[in-house]
Amino acid sequence: MILGFFLIWVGTNACVYDSYADLYIPIHLNYRGWFVFIATFFVIIPAIMALDFAFDQGSKPIGYDDYGILFELDGKTFEKMARSIPFPAAEHFAGFLETPWIVVSGWTFFGLCAFMPFGGGFTAQKFFACLLAILIGIVYGLCVLPSYWNGELKSYRGWSYVYFAFMMFLFTSIGVDGQYPLITSIMGVIMILLGQHVDMLEKKRGKYWLQGGESNPHEIAFGYGHPLYVLGWLLLSMAMSIPM
Repeated sequence: MILGFFLIWVGTNACVYDSYADLYIPIHLNYRGWFVFIATFFVIIPAIMALDFAFDQGSKPIGYDDYGILFELDGKTFEKMARSIPFPAAEHFAGFLETPWIVVSGWTFFGLCAFMPFGGGFTAQKFFACLLAILIGIVYGLCVLPSYWNGELKSYRGWSYVYFAFMMFLFTSIGVDGQYPLITSIMGVIMILLGQHVDMLEKKRGKYWLQGGESNPHEIAFGYGHPLYVLGWLLLSMAMSIPM
């Protein structure tokens, strides 16, 4: 819904490229901008929401890593939902939605957008923006989420601090050379992190489950966490869409 209102706003306030200097927040909708929005609104956000939904519905972590931590969900929630679809591979594909690799892939795609449009040359800013995005995807998808699913509170807090630090470095690298991208990326990252924090307080298996293995007695179906999170991604995507 937020993305829809954003596109309506863009469509009714479009201007030629030469007039961008007159805008308070320039929005670049070249192919770089579209790829950024695809990475965020069609890969990262749906993948994370799918994992949260599956875990809330009872999917359990499976697949040990080198440290003995279960790092993905068993796929039971979406496999069960896919049984009514008359397609042979529907269950297998649905089960794949409960792995963190989609989140990692989305963040990698987001990072590669730093080099677009291709042919613009190699800079340290582009390199670090891309590297940080890839590292964030790995840390969040393969460390933060598994620690949360396994109820490892100490590990979850430790990896969350690493995730927060990388997010801070990310908005710095995105907005280092301009006022508009810096302000927009700062606001975006703050809203993303705040939205995730609020969502942990609102969802069924959030803070209460992580601390004591119990479901949230005050679960909120439509709270403030998701809107803040999505709005934050919208702002961060706007900052990332501005060529570096």
